[in-house]
Amino acid sequence: MPQNIEDIQQTLASISRGDDLMSMLLELERTLDGTEIFAYKNWVSGELVSGPDIDKYWITTSWMYPYENMPDPVGGMRLKKIGCEVYFRKDVYKKPVRVLEPTDWADQKTKKAKMEEHPVWIVTIKMPMKYITDRLDFTDEYLEKEMDKLTHEIADKYQSPEDASEDEFGADLGADEFSADEDLEL
Repeated sequence: MPQNIEDIQQTLASISRGDDLMSMLLELERTLDGTEIFAYKNWVSGELVSGPDIDKYWITTSWMYPYENMPDPVGGMRLKKIGCEVYFRKDVYKKPVRVLEPTDWADQKTKKAKMEEHPVWIVTIKMPMKYITDRLDFTDEYLEKEMDKLTHEIADKYQSPEDASEDEFGADLGADEFSADEDLEL
């Protein structure tokens, strides 16, 4: 999937909304530094493009590197030794051109700049949460909030409008319409 500036801005905005994600990213960076990965060529020049995506056991981030500055894959092997999963893939970064004259606009009416495509490397690091949670007290609270939010989202998807008036989770989801003897076709 091509990377663009709006996606990167959205990632940065979500990180800046709370101290929890920033603290997790700092702990991730501390772990990366502890593995001495930044001693390998080009690893230090990565830009965060997505994440951190957090679940119970993993924290996942994706980093973008210019195509000419691919990070040394041996550094990725160093992360694998501590239980991380590391994925390299080629991608394209769409960047707006600098508008100097009317021909630089993609559309004259909207004044949207033309986009240039630049080849990049995307490195996705999936790190076990144990490296992050060792130093953070709020991680359990953060994960509990995320699970509560997810539980409510799932419950809302199964809730019909007439069930919404019954209770918060829609206790009666119409299960009484089927008997145990009937076969359900899925």
